[in-house]
Amino acid sequence: MKKDGKIFYGWWILLASIMIMTFLYAPIANLVSLFIKPVTEDLKMERLIL
Repeated sequence: MKKDGKIFYGWWILLASIMIMTFLYAPIANLVSLFIKPVTEDLKMERLIL
């Protein structure tokens, strides 16, 4: 912390980044699998399971 008692702005950036990753990226990454089957069937493509 600085001498004047304010929090260093880098911690605010870190906090914002963590919140973005938690509330935006994680749900999107986990919900993509719901759309793979309908999209591949609609486009008449094969799904490759790796």
